[in-house]
Amino acid sequence: MDSLPPEKNKFFHSKYFYFGLVILTLAAGAWFLFGPMVLGELIFPQKSAAQYHYMYFNVMKYFVYDLHMLPNWWPAYHSGYPIHLTLDGFMNPIFIVTLKFLPAFLANNLLVFVFFVINGLSLYAFTRALKLSRSASLVSAISYAFSGVIITYAPITGITTLMPFLPLSFLCSLKIMQGNLKWLWLWLPLLTYSWFGGWSEMIIYALVAAGIFTAYLFIKNRGTEHSSYSRPVLLLTSVIASVLILLPWFLSILGFIATSSRTGGIPLKFSGFMPTTLSHLAHMLYPRLTIFYGELLPFFSFSNNDHFLYFGVLPLFLAFASFFIKDKKSKEHLIFFLSLAVGALLMTVKNSPLFWLFHHLPVLRWFNGYWKWSFVIVFSLAILAGYGMDYIRDFFQRRFSKYAVIGLWTLLLVAILGIGAITIFEKQIQTSIISYGVAHYQNTPNRVFSRSDSYYQGVIEKMSGSLLNAFSFKNGWVQFTIILWLIVVIHITLGKYELISQQKWKLLSVAITFLGSVFVWNGFYGNTPASYLTTEPATAQYLHSVNPYQSNSLPLTPEKPALQPYRIFVYTPDQFIAELSEAYKIDLANTEFRDAFTREMLDSNTHVAFNFDTFYNHQALASQRLLEVYYFSKRQARFTKESYMDTTPFEEYVQAFSEKKNSQLLGMLNIKYILTPLTLKNERKPIFTTHINNSTLPVYIYENPYFLPRWYFAKNIQWTETENAFEVFKTIDDFNRTTLLEKLTLNDAALVSKADPRDTLELQLYTAGTLRIKTNTQNHRFLVFSENRQPYWKVMINGKPAPLYTANYLFQAVLVPPGENIVEFRFPSLWEQGLLSLQSRIQSFFQ
Repeated sequence: MDSLPPEKNKFFHSKYFYFGLVILTLAAGAWFLFGPMVLGELIFPQKSAAQYHYMYFNVMKYFVYDLHMLPNWWPAYHSGYPIHLTLDGFMNPIFIVTLKFLPAFLANNLLVFVFFVINGLSLYAFTRALKLSRSASLVSAISYAFSGVIITYAPITGITTLMPFLPLSFLCSLKIMQGNLKWLWLWLPLLTYSWFGGWSEMIIYALVAAGIFTAYLFIKNRGTEHSSYSRPVLLLTSVIASVLILLPWFLSILGFIATSSRTGGIPLKFSGFMPTTLSHLAHMLYPRLTIFYGELLPFFSFSNNDHFLYFGVLPLFLAFASFFIKDKKSKEHLIFFLSLAVGALLMTVKNSPLFWLFHHLPVLRWFNGYWKWSFVIVFSLAILAGYGMDYIRDFFQRRFSKYAVIGLWTLLLVAILGIGAITIFEKQIQTSIISYGVAHYQNTPNRVFSRSDSYYQGVIEKMSGSLLNAFSFKNGWVQFTIILWLIVVIHITLGKYELISQQKWKLLSVAITFLGSVFVWNGFYGNTPASYLTTEPATAQYLHSVNPYQSNSLPLTPEKPALQPYRIFVYTPDQFIAELSEAYKIDLANTEFRDAFTREMLDSNTHVAFNFDTFYNHQALASQRLLEVYYFSKRQARFTKESYMDTTPFEEYVQAFSEKKNSQLLGMLNIKYILTPLTLKNERKPIFTTHINNSTLPVYIYENPYFLPRWYFAKNIQWTETENAFEVFKTIDDFNRTTLLEKLTLNDAALVSKADPRDTLELQLYTAGTLRIKTNTQNHRFLVFSENRQPYWKVMINGKPAPLYTANYLFQAVLVPPGENIVEFRFPSLWEQGLLSLQSRIQSFFQ
């Protein structure tokens, strides 16, 4: 590609032609994977954690172009959740403009496709700036863009839009450190856009990596023409300027985090980390390796989430070959990216010094998740592959390379023979594994959640069958992987012994990289039809028929009085899979069956797609109080490895959940309907029952007779100090009769509130972040508003500020005077939140 013979038409040798060729290559690979989604035939399925983003685009369009507002509060999710903090791109200007012209469904899929291609192009541009050849840069771009971590998170639009930031931040750093200050005109807008363009946590990780790169360049350039203190200062100043531009947003985030599960940082024992097993190395060689309950294997964890570090078979070899480059000038950058890859890997290894440091630094301690460092690791390895491509002759000329080639052939032949033996003697091997597994199970004391011998034998049989299938020629992905490795080893052999020209070898390298990086993901996203979103599950159809309220019904006005907001509760204790599988003789570990079950249960964010407000779901930034109440309402300890070892009989969980007291607690949380596959006790009768895929496994809907509306007058008041609030909260038997309020002053307990049957409430407006109600009372009454008492909420009575109390540990209340009054609860705008947060911090500083 780099040494084509001269042509009369100079265009075919120009940088524009090659750049167009790169765009077409990346776009062709992306279209191969995303085309069915862009054309509207399929959707990104639930298993990719992307399905609910379709609803986000619908909501965004509804708020901006129908309600004419940019929401920072969405009443239909997490019992009230600041939408600008969900990091799902609600303030992304590209999203908003695109939604002006395209349907939400198409906009989501098209933006995934476009930003995926831009991500690959950004790395190509950076490697070209590092002076790698066109072919080497294309190998780097393909292997990075189609790596396991990118493929996994590409369907999540809020992540995809920020993927280009990592290579672009390195490109800006390189250009500015070289003295090309025009790149500041890209750097500052890029930073400002990226903070609120999607999952801004990713920017923290990318900036750490880019900052290290800047420091490296500064040290490297000392004593040269590029030596200057002003350049790194300009880069840092731009970061500070971007923060100042968005200061109201940042301050509001800091205020919210103070109430969230990340207050004070994440304890090391809860921080995500990459397991120090051989599974990640195995997935770099064999990316589609998946074993049923493979995470239970010693030293391995063969699940769908372990292919993050895969970036191609040939690029893996090229990255290895780059270690042996002789040219010292080129080796300087190479050593940096090798060090960056190793350092990022150590960031994910629990108890490593870098892991410990990262989780103790200010701001950085709020974040965790080894998968986020996977972007940096694969980014570095892809660049190393580019260096290996350009300097492959250095490797081939070393004596060691002959033994490396012999070793590759030996390993490949051993693998083929081993897989062949497993394929031939599969039944005998499986019988031995089952015998060992059953004997091991029978001799294991204190087994978790004791089940019948037949159940455990079935699990062992399925696990052994999955294990053998993963290494059998009967598996199509085994065939593909072996053929791919065979092609790569033959290609390496041809290059080593110069059996083809260097030009052809490089052209074939690009083609092989494309094959191993693109086609390996064929079918990765499944074949979920678009009707998955347009056809409601039976449970959703029923709930919408008996109660017309939907989370996209805003605004509510006096003209829509029947649309009283409610929430649903999904009750599935953490150990339900084994219980249900055994009780109904079904296989809930089967992906297709499990997806159908999850869909009918409106679980795992499916409720978002069908416009329901579920009490709690996936967000890691949920308030600390919300988490405490969520686990208390399930009558279950917060899920940890230790709680999973709890041997409490399953029936006790169901009995505890069925108690009247628990139903009253759920009623206070505005939960009107409970979805569960379990038969509740105390003669509770479901109002609706459906079955999964014509099986005997039911999903019941129970109506909660103790449902309390989103806004109501409190009857009796019980006061508590804030520090004792949760313990007192857990003792209340009937929230319909008693409302718990936390004191603001020492005199609060003297406030008198008296109910009267003539008292009335009249809704004026209920929308995102606003509730306006006309009250008419005979005496002072506490008005309860059941949305989370997050920072910044204000309440006005007849236009004048009033004290806002915390009601029932989660929600808010205000004391309304007698007579006719207009009460308005309002979550302030983003700018107001910033000013309030700044004012609070100034006051704290001087106190």
